[in-house]
Amino acid sequence: MKRLVLPLLAAAVLACGSTPVWAETPWDPADEPTLAADAQPGYQAQRTCSPAPKPGAVALLDLLIATWGGSSWGISRGCEVGGTSEHKEGRALDWHMDVADPADRMRVADALEWLTADGGEVAERLGVMYIIWDQKVWASYRSSAGWRPMADRGSYTTNHFDHVHISLTWDGAMRQTSWWTGVPVTKPLSGPCGVGGAPDCRPPSAQALKAMQLIRPDDVVRPDSLPAPGPAPRIGGSPQVGHLLEVVPGTWVPGNSELVFQWILDGIPVPGANAATYLATAPDLGAVLRVRVIAFAPDGSVVIRLSDEIPPVAPARFRGVTTPALRGEPTVGRLLSVDPGIWRPFPATMAFRWYADGRPIPDATGYSHRLTATDLGSRISVAVTGTATGFVTATAASGPTAPVGAAGLDATTPRVSGEHVTGRTLTAAPGRWNPASVKLAYQW
Repeated sequence: MKRLVLPLLAAAVLACGSTPVWAETPWDPADEPTLAADAQPGYQAQRTCSPAPKPGAVALLDLLIATWGGSSWGISRGCEVGGTSEHKEGRALDWHMDVADPADRMRVADALEWLTADGGEVAERLGVMYIIWDQKVWASYRSSAGWRPMADRGSYTTNHFDHVHISLTWDGAMRQTSWWTGVPVTKPLSGPCGVGGAPDCRPPSAQALKAMQLIRPDDVVRPDSLPAPGPAPRIGGSPQVGHLLEVVPGTWVPGNSELVFQWILDGIPVPGANAATYLATAPDLGAVLRVRVIAFAPDGSVVIRLSDEIPPVAPARFRGVTTPALRGEPTVGRLLSVDPGIWRPFPATMAFRWYADGRPIPDATGYSHRLTATDLGSRISVAVTGTATGFVTATAASGPTAPVGAAGLDATTPRVSGEHVTGRTLTAAPGRWNPASVKLAYQW
């Protein structure tokens, strides 16, 4: 069994002269050589439309950007845009890199080698279904075929010269593969976990959570935020959901003592919370924390100290929220949809509110909005509101469109029927018009 790779990212991207150097390739310091492979579901085509970005797609895009640079070209796509696409189920990502840039080419080559090496083990453990880059395609379900040429689709973008496209299986999209949970997939998902009778979603493993702290630097305790050692244990860090707290034992500890920790939440010991650090989670919201430190001295004596309580655990705030992007043509009759952008973490629920020139459009609260004659001449925008347990509700607004234009009329050629003889009546057949409600006028 080949080595399991997990996301341990370098804390920063270094620079050497004028040549950019990206972060260290993710790897697993613990090395898990005995973990079984995930079950391969094969190609899972888009069958529904649920464009909200799925957590595994968000996490993988974050990881690629944090490690190799580049930027996001989005995850979601409107239901009526183009043909079949996993973007319409929020389980495909576009990573903006340009094949014409030598540095981008090197970065992408390094990332794709990491994903596809050893028969694509890392890709399979991430739930990567297929990858398109530089007019070539690689699929995990056909990994023995390697990279295959793709037919010319007609443009720089559609041939994937300016971005890497990665589609995920449903397990990968829902972050349920062994790379995230430490548990190999045995029965692949065919849709979102926890929905429609599907099993509940498994949380990320401790290793994955630790690795994701490097993607989210707010989740570590900076040395400069730790309190000075004192006569009792002191707690450093922000008491906030999603943030790490760390205990500074203090000056009372006898030399060479073995320390044991017990975190206490609202006066009740937290089972299993026996490390020097503690990650505050949503169930801790509003509770007060303290920690008991037990020192076992070399002479056999035992010293116990209890820290003071710290302020109640506060709700977290979404981080890295990007501006929502509007997709579609601002023309009467056309559908506008929204790519909600990147949220860290991805909200449990999202709400949408569409505006025309800053005024709410009645009943326009969906992922998309079909423009009507009422919208003519207005600039359309949308606000996306994200909510999650333990987080402060946040709203991000798109920029406005150009003024909504009038739709063109489609029609077939009119015909004249009747006998072309003096005294006889001729009749005009107007043909088919779209929309059918158009008002017609005649001029002979």
